[in-house]
Amino acid sequence: MDLIRAWADFNPTAGPPYVLDADRAVLKKLLRRRDAWVNHTTWEDAYSHPDAGNPDDNSLHFGRLPTPFVGDMQRASIYILTLNPGHALSEYYPEYKIPSFRQALLDNLRQTNRDSSVPFILDPQFAYDGGFNYWHDKLKSVILELARYREVSFARARSELGSKLAVIELFPYHSVRFDAGSDLLDNLPSSQLAREFVRNHVLEKVRRGKAIVIAVRQVKRWNEALDDSVSEQHGIVRYTPGEARGANLSLNSRGGKAILKHLKRSLNV
Repeated sequence: MDLIRAWADFNPTAGPPYVLDADRAVLKKLLRRRDAWVNHTTWEDAYSHPDAGNPDDNSLHFGRLPTPFVGDMQRASIYILTLNPGHALSEYYPEYKIPSFRQALLDNLRQTNRDSSVPFILDPQFAYDGGFNYWHDKLKSVILELARYREVSFARARSELGSKLAVIELFPYHSVRFDAGSDLLDNLPSSQLAREFVRNHVLEKVRRGKAIVIAVRQVKRWNEALDDSVSEQHGIVRYTPGEARGANLSLNSRGGKAILKHLKRSLNV
């Protein structure tokens, strides 16, 4: 089963823990700490928990829908490879209280979001979400420069970037910080599916000059799916450990520069 089909078949109706069936056995075997699993089922449950908002929280929040990827995975041409989706207490609210946002998450999982001109992480109607603020802040200087080059509005430039952008997570479950161990990344079926998708689909597009890859976190593991012979000049930017700490995508970064160059070429600027 490939990455897209696996998550399209994911059924959230049973409620938390929201875990891909193929991952359950590995997660139960490797996550033995009592506090490793957090399965809040309502916004009220989340904010009233004794550890709500604790900055030292190292749990995995299986009460939130997984985010293995964002964007149109088949049609994107800018792929950002990273570790796992972050978490903040406030992000429980839209998932449980705002139906349109939860539907956007599900549409993304099922890849039924192709009518949208921009993935929800860059869609300003979801500006209350932490994911929007995280990625918008990282990419705003690229968007602004693209708007200047295109002589279009900031919103138009954001949409043009968003239509080509996909983010792929090596680990699809939310946490404030990742503290689950390397064995999980090496053995989790969903992580293996993510690498296989990059190897079998994304890398082929890069070789044909149709896409670029920015590997910002866990580059060593992503390199298992990337061809060592494909250099930055030909479409793959691999961040150093120092670059990975900030995962900077501004115009001062190699990733941001590569994204803008790709957009200018693909949009015939």
